Amino acid sequence: MRPDPKTLAGIVFSLCLIVVSSASGAYALERAPVLNDSEIGVLVLAHGAGPEWNKAVKDTVLGVSGGYKKVIVFGMGDAAGIQRGIDKLEGTGVKAIVVVPLFLSSHSEMYRNLEYVLGLREEPDVLFWMLMTGGEEEGHAEHQMSVTKQVKFFVPYAVASAIDYEPFVAAILVERAAEATRGTKDASVFLLAHGPISAEDNKLWLGDLNSYTAVLSARFPGAKFFAHTFRDDAPPFIKEPAVRNIQDAIKKEKESGREVVVVPYLLAPGGREDEIKRITENCGCALYPKTLLPHPNLSWWIEREIQAALSRLR
Repeated sequence: MRPDPKTLAGIVFSLCLIVVSSASGAYALERAPVLNDSEIGVLVLAHGAGPEWNKAVKDTVLGVSGGYKKVIVFGMGDAAGIQRGIDKLEGTGVKAIVVVPLFLSSHSEMYRNLEYVLGLREEPDVLFWMLMTGGEEEGHAEHQMSVTKQVKFFVPYAVASAIDYEPFVAAILVERAAEATRGTKDASVFLLAHGPISAEDNKLWLGDLNSYTAVLSARFPGAKFFAHTFRDDAPPFIKEPAVRNIQDAIKKEKESGREVVVVPYLLAPGGREDEIKRITENCGCALYPKTLLPHPNLSWWIEREIQAALSRLR
């Protein structure tokens, strides 16, 4: 049965918000405004890639139920593009906006800079600024402004969470693993994810991925599950050891006589599958072809995130 995201999130508009007065320590009650779906704008932010990738995201957003006004902005947190999306929604007369970052992880320099762009952080992310501008003041002024500029909202807004670890996604991976292993009990399954640049962020990525492998291990006794990031945006001295680590781990499982299957932990098709093919081409393993999308669970996830975020309007 399809879960009702409004039930999962709670009936947000009928609840009273308890506001603590820092000056007096007294408690006051404020009633949350009651808005119709058509008065709510939903701004979905996604990385973007080729036509196939973008279509998968568009179809997912189209599958979100409710009469919300919806706009998708593709890009790596570009302030100018996000501002155009905000302006478009506000131009329709919405009374509140929920921003939904459709990203697999919040643990990256790009995501931290996105939080700055949306007004959730006080400063841009320095590493992201370096990556986008080369750390130079000259010759990158136009691009630099998009990296260090913040957007403006003229209606109340709230920002939902990135995916990180999510039961809706765990359910997708259970389906993918069942198809990938075809009931083979001695399979070794590798989840391969894009991953971040820094070691600190990578630990957090792997923490979420290992939560998924724990779910899968419990669901498929006898199979073994591993999670790795290939850190595609990192410089060679970081990426190359990450790739070798993946290849060595697959080789070890193959030498033990187990069937090895690689499942891409990627949001949508038409993205970095070719890089995963390159990494695993000489490993003698099977590459499962499906990414997370298309799947209705992510439409349901967006619905739930909208409802949860509406209780946090700024």
